[in-house]
Amino acid sequence: MFATDKEIAVAIVGKERAQMWIKTVIPVLERKGFPRVDPLHDGRPVPLVKRFYEGYMGITAGFAVAAPDGEENLDVWRPKRDKRNERKPQMGLNSRCLSTLQYMVERPHVSTSVEIVGARDFTMAGRERRSQGRASR
Repeated sequence: MFATDKEIAVAIVGKERAQMWIKTVIPVLERKGFPRVDPLHDGRPVPLVKRFYEGYMGITAGFAVAAPDGEENLDVWRPKRDKRNERKPQMGLNSRCLSTLQYMVERPHVSTSVEIVGARDFTMAGRERRSQGRASR
């Protein structure tokens, strides 16, 4: 009814890989709901381990019948790319310079790096160099 981690590891991945599985895989699986060691029995409940793997492998969900593929539509992925591009730094500014610029736009009375959270004189100088370079083009 209860098995040690080593016994479970040998049953799942074999003797050769059992030690690696215990050290690296079990902590990851525990975060996903893998049954914990029962302190009274000093092992993991085997029925719950089986049930975990049935859900993990999708066995409890049943098998899907293969359906014919539909027509491919690559435009479905474009909005994600557009959103990702919106988050990229604009005007050649790195993210720190961009955030200080946004801070200054939202607070017009701010003009020095001392007044901006996380900004330094170096950040402000870089922002000015880049904005002046753009203006001269």
